Amino acid sequence: MKNKESIKEKLIKIISQRCEKAPYVDVADAVDDIFNLPFENISEVMIKWMAEKQHPHTMAEIDSTRAILWEGKQAHNNNTYVLD
Repeated sequence: MKNKESIKEKLIKIISQRCEKAPYVDVADAVDDIFNLPFENISEVMIKWMAEKQHPHTMAEIDSTRAILWEGKQAHNNNTYVLD
C-alpha cells in the first residue's frame, strides 16, 4: 500500500504542476479514478508506452511486486512435438 500511495502522490504532483488552475482535490479525485480503471484501460497505457519507447521484440512482465522488460535476441519456434 505504501508504494501505491507514493505513486498516487507523484501523479497528483505532476498533474497539479501542469494544470495550475485545477484545485488539488479535483486532481486527487482524478488520480483516484485512474487507479480504479479496468485492466484493459490500464494496460493500454503500457502498450502505448512500449510502442513509442521500445522496439517490437520487447515484452513486459508485470506482477504484484515487480515489472520486467524482456528483449528477444534470438528465437526458434517448433511445434512438431506439441500433442493435441
